[in-house]
Amino acid sequence: MTAEVPFFYIYGEPPREVDSRFVHVERVSDRVAVHNGHVSAHSHPHLHQLSFWREAEGDYLIESERMTLPGTALVVMPAGIVHGFDVPVRGDAIVISMSEGFWADCTEAMDARIVDALAGPRLLDVDEMAEEFGLLFERVEREYRYPSWAQADAMAAYVRLILILIARLGEARNKAGSGVNAQGKRLLTRFHILLERHFRERWSVERYVEELGTTAYLLNNAARGGHDLSAAALVRGRTITEAKRLLLYTALQIFEISTTLGFEDQTHFSRAFRQAVGQSPATWRAVHLAARR
Repeated sequence: MTAEVPFFYIYGEPPREVDSRFVHVERVSDRVAVHNGHVSAHSHPHLHQLSFWREAEGDYLIESERMTLPGTALVVMPAGIVHGFDVPVRGDAIVISMSEGFWADCTEAMDARIVDALAGPRLLDVDEMAEEFGLLFERVEREYRYPSWAQADAMAAYVRLILILIARLGEARNKAGSGVNAQGKRLLTRFHILLERHFRERWSVERYVEELGTTAYLLNNAARGGHDLSAAALVRGRTITEAKRLLLYTALQIFEISTTLGFEDQTHFSRAFRQAVGQSPATWRAVHLAARR
């Protein structure tokens, strides 16, 4: 029953309350004595993070998926997402950690395409834009280390530019979302927000449609344009992602996970998981736990 994924204020430090406009900037190398290039799976429940990596050819973990870090990369990590990494000690990154309030200040009134590009965790190869991203991250770092008048506003301005570049990069690469108009993007963003709040309650698509004040046609059109999936598939996918997270990072029994995710019973949960993943929850857990050892 005890969760095995630690959560921190800043890595290695116990959780604490933060101010509404809290920002913290440091380099991964600042804590190398603590982690020596290996940061175990953890999360920051109240902090969003942006990190810019150089010479970081290692592994990066997001939830249950392990990815390869390219030499130059940018990671978008929303609050509460489980993550970790293994990189050579020479690899380094500038990490900007922001409270919900500061993040909201940065994204308020932004184009819907930008907000949608930041809806989930991302690991981006940014080699072709390394100079631009590097300069902006270094400006944020300088503002943090050498505070002056209007420090928070200056850092927020640089963060906004970083977010705009991320969205532009996505547009240039024809990432998901290119097939939906601005109105559809706003609807999709609102849907993602509701989904995060209520997926454990097993809301039907009809309930989301009602709460959003739209139609099933418009919601599905936005979902297919943004993700090439139906709204129902996105709901199922979010539930399965959370199930994997609980199976891999907690000691909860399968019937407890079933209850946590709003299923009627363990049988219904196991059937849904097998249909999505191709393995029973118990088998999937055993295989992935063995791979972590």
